[in-house]
Amino acid sequence: MRAINTFTISGKLSTEVKAGKTKNGTVTAWYVVAVNEEIATKDGSTKSIVNFIPVTTYGKQAEIDHGMTKGDGVEVSGSIASWTSADKSNHGFSFNARSVKVVGSAPVQKQPEPPAADDTWLADYENAGVQKR
Repeated sequence: MRAINTFTISGKLSTEVKAGKTKNGTVTAWYVVAVNEEIATKDGSTKSIVNFIPVTTYGKQAEIDHGMTKGDGVEVSGSIASWTSADKSNHGFSFNARSVKVVGSAPVQKQPEPPAADDTWLADYENAGVQKR
């Protein structure tokens, strides 16, 4: 069986792009994409929820992404990598984008903010030193 590790999402930037560099000096961009999803409820109706997906890009793609702003519509595809904090107390996933396409400018309507509660995972994510594979 051939392994497949890909993701594709379409949504809006819910944060400004955070520029950075890896330990090896590769340019990075990090941001969160808000992705709306319709789910079925127990009573048969549907409700809309928002998923906040943290995305990282590297190199030339990251340099291009530095020009994006909160509210921009994007289509993103790439691969998923797992990470663990140095003390092994937290873990999660890194969505490493290979392709990002801006599909719309910032909307007039305000986008929801990522949940502020228990965002300690973000520090662990950044400190885990997630590297491009």
